[in-house]
Amino acid sequence: MTDAPEIEAAPVPAPVRARALAGFIDLVPSALVVLIPYWLYPEHGVLIGLLLLIAGFSALEANGGQTPV
Repeated sequence: MTDAPEIEAAPVPAPVRARALAGFIDLVPSALVVLIPYWLYPEHGVLIGLLLLIAGFSALEANGGQTPV
């Protein structure tokens, strides 16, 4: 036996079709997070929605490294 470190294989990226579908699935709830505050508060709703969206995705990426889908 040798004391050489084991080399791990690099992760294989997902196919483009799967990544595009995941992006589309993420787009639907993201649009709702932006549109609902806009409907409730037309003057500043988009800004509120974008801030919620950024905070939500940042929390998901920080905790699990991925979005729910």
